[in-house]
Amino acid sequence: MASPPPPPLHHPNTPTNPHHHHLLTHLKSPKTPTQLKTLHAHLIKTSLTHNDLFLGQLLLCCTVSNAAAYARRVFDSIPPPPTPSSTTP
Repeated sequence: MASPPPPPLHHPNTPTNPHHHHLLTHLKSPKTPTQLKTLHAHLIKTSLTHNDLFLGQLLLCCTVSNAAAYARRVFDSIPPPPTPSSTTP
């Protein structure tokens, strides 16, 4: 008897909110500079700039929209990851 298939992997950044899914879909096509700024502002307002998936999609959307300068501004606004603290044994 065959065992059931394993459950699908759930990535921690996978959106479960239908609004978030719609927003990701919206980030998949080229946008004008004004539309990119509006989407970026929405991500900031909803705290989704802390989500790697949404931030990556925004950068990808900038790329396909030929907005390299804006993509650089978005990238430069990403805070650096925390550095691990070193302990002395």
